Amino acid sequence: LDERFFGNYISEGFSVGQARQALTASLVLKKQFNDAVQTNQFDKFFLNWYCHCAIDDQEDQSSVKKAILQLLQTEPPRKDLLERNEDENTNKPPAKRHRDLQTWEVTRQKYTVKTPAEVLPPELVEETTPPAFVAPEGWLDDFCKEVLVQFNREESENPRVSPVAVVRCSRGGKTRALHELARSLSRVEHINAAIIYVSFNGQTQLSPEEKLHPLEAVCRRIMYTATTGKPNQSDFDSFAKSTAFRENDVNDWLGTSKCILLIDELNLIESTMDAEFATFLKKTFLMPPGRGLVFSSHVVSVNATLTSYMHSPSDREVRIKKLPVVRDLVAARKMLSYPTLSPHLALYLGLIPSLYYTSMQNRLPRSRKQTAIQAYLKEGLTPEKVES
Repeated sequence: LDERFFGNYISEGFSVGQARQALTASLVLKKQFNDAVQTNQFDKFFLNWYCHCAIDDQEDQSSVKKAILQLLQTEPPRKDLLERNEDENTNKPPAKRHRDLQTWEVTRQKYTVKTPAEVLPPELVEETTPPAFVAPEGWLDDFCKEVLVQFNREESENPRVSPVAVVRCSRGGKTRALHELARSLSRVEHINAAIIYVSFNGQTQLSPEEKLHPLEAVCRRIMYTATTGKPNQSDFDSFAKSTAFRENDVNDWLGTSKCILLIDELNLIESTMDAEFATFLKKTFLMPPGRGLVFSSHVVSVNATLTSYMHSPSDREVRIKKLPVVRDLVAARKMLSYPTLSPHLALYLGLIPSLYYTSMQNRLPRSRKQTAIQAYLKEGLTPEKVES
């Protein structure tokens, strides 16, 4: 069935990449549909379906809902197949089901839980001392001001309160920019806001199981910041595998506190992002006064995915903050202690400061780059294509 859908996408003129993305979204909807069958609660599934298919008209929504429910009555899904343990044909023990996990009320007894105001700014986890943050004078101040404009804006204003995003390639300096932003915001006087930083990478990497439940994944990381100082991968893994989280856990912890949430690597859950996840971010970090949302991503498409699921009566754009590039090669050599940085290499690395540092540490993925170039020369650069 999945192969047939894939073929249909291709025949409709989709590129292979677009077809894969569309198929992934369809598979996520299929899982949500199975969950709805088991619980007999279809409202969330229909909401996600409307967003996925861009069905805004209320009459069209009613028609779709009626058609699907009639199909269910005609040929109800077999629950025995839906509930089959996916691990039963392997030698692995069954995966721990959601209902087997502890609630936060039980787990919190093991920890000293900070208040939002007590959460400290994040620390960079590096093997060596991180280099100086390379950015034009005033760039970080402008970034703070842009975030605070949204933080101080009322939801009733037009335009609506917007999330702020930084978007760039892998190793492009997004994580460092969010860390610098967090520290700068924590030093701003009179805002009295908690600065909460969470990541789907690094010391709190996203597991395949978590990726299927993006709302719980972000709630888990928010609550983890309330229980720890410096994140630790093994500590977080234990924390993640033992406890289930709900949005109410976060809302109860935050209370009426002012707060700005920073999410690193939001693109890692783009394929499973749903209306429930986006609605939580909107209602918790955009609509209440004194709240804000900033995130990073490898790809621009995550912005459209997030805003489409937020489904506001009026437009809610994502404001993009451009990350800094090197404009003074002499200054960059000095700040990064990289005296041999040549103009040719600077241009080759896109004038991106973090890539200069990665190059200096000899950590660029050269073998992967070489393989890609060889594949291109072998398959992409044929005589016919050169002539055309």
